[in-house]
Amino acid sequence: MPRLRPYVGQLAICAVCLLIAAAVALAFPQVVRLLLDAAFERHDRALLDRVAIGLVLAFALQGAMNFVQVYLLTSTAERIVAKLREDVFAHLVRLSPGFFTEQRTGELTSRLSADLSVLQSLMGTWISELSRQTLFLIGGVILLTLTHPRLTTTTLAVVPVVIGSAFFFGRRLRKASTGVQDKVAEAMGMADEAFSQIRTVQSFVREAEETRRYRWLLSGVVRAAISRAQQRATLFGVVGFVAFAGVVAVLWQGGRLVLEGALTPGALVSFLLYAITVAAAVGSLASLFGSYQEAIGAAQRVFELLEMRPTVAEPVSPTPLARPVRGALALEGVHFRYSPELSDALIDVSFSIKPGEVVALVGPSGAGKTTVASLIPRFWDVTGGRITLDGADVRELSFADLRGSVGLVPQEPALFSGTVAENIAYARPDASEEAVLAAARAAHAIEFIDRLPEGLA
Repeated sequence: MPRLRPYVGQLAICAVCLLIAAAVALAFPQVVRLLLDAAFERHDRALLDRVAIGLVLAFALQGAMNFVQVYLLTSTAERIVAKLREDVFAHLVRLSPGFFTEQRTGELTSRLSADLSVLQSLMGTWISELSRQTLFLIGGVILLTLTHPRLTTTTLAVVPVVIGSAFFFGRRLRKASTGVQDKVAEAMGMADEAFSQIRTVQSFVREAEETRRYRWLLSGVVRAAISRAQQRATLFGVVGFVAFAGVVAVLWQGGRLVLEGALTPGALVSFLLYAITVAAAVGSLASLFGSYQEAIGAAQRVFELLEMRPTVAEPVSPTPLARPVRGALALEGVHFRYSPELSDALIDVSFSIKPGEVVALVGPSGAGKTTVASLIPRFWDVTGGRITLDGADVRELSFADLRGSVGLVPQEPALFSGTVAENIAYARPDASEEAVLAAARAAHAIEFIDRLPEGLA
């Protein structure tokens, strides 16, 4: 609801336009009744002409209302989903690095793209259709009852069957849709792994094997999608048959009433149009319920991410870091393990680094060098002991103070989309061009940058 609040005005206009368009559609059978009775019973050509012109004007109004409603609702849905995407992304980039070691980035990307696209479709079309078909159902039933109560009973006899089918297959559709989204995310995760480790894949000539793995995962996606399609097709088939079987029953019963002289042909056609409207509304609502169940599965996956909390939390009342930062670093009896079920990666590690001092951690692979480097900016928290920066426990400092005082050069260079200058100034977006050039010279990168067609740009 908070995400909808800024758009209440647009949604209110959509509701008014929808009401007007639905009113025109519900009035149509009554106008057809007048038209037919004027032609076949009264033989009144002037009335026939007036009714026909009135219908054209009414449909022109309906078309204008549909345009405004669809435009406003679609544009509003785009903005809401874009904001939701932004919120999910902003939440994810604030989660602790430990979260990303347990999650495939491809799966997260799938939730940002595929799952939110399902929600976008839900908001852009589902809400509009749900409102329209609900109005058609309620208005149609009221007008059916006013036109002929006996035939109304026949029309509504199929409703319980349709509702029961919708609930029965709807639950299956939700489960099937969640399964499809999970399979897609798994395939995306595997592809992301292959792309991010492409040098390893190619150096061991594993292209064919990775293709085979991806094909196998895609076959799982197809199987899950086909299973979902079977559930959806069965729902649509059952609902369509039952709803329009009711229309046939109304036509048969109404035809007998016309033969008996108890109903005019115009009244029968009018009633039949209302019956078709109600049957179509019931069928549409049942299929919309199925679509809703599918979207719920995607929504659950998205909001699961929003409910995730960082394992390394920023202090509520951080201790200010003294300025200027001297850079005195100390590890005091540090213990650390990556998860409770794993053994300790660090046991009682203690050392200090004085301001301006250069210290190298040397040891075999797995000795804990990278772990120590990751604990200093609090990518993980120590499980015992403490780490201090200028005498302050790093757990008591804000992330901005702590990480803004720590420079990190990863083993693998990271390049973001953008210009060379933007990459160099990533940590200081407000850096001047002179500062960027100085950094490039210090890194001995200015020579190849000058040879690039666009240089820093």
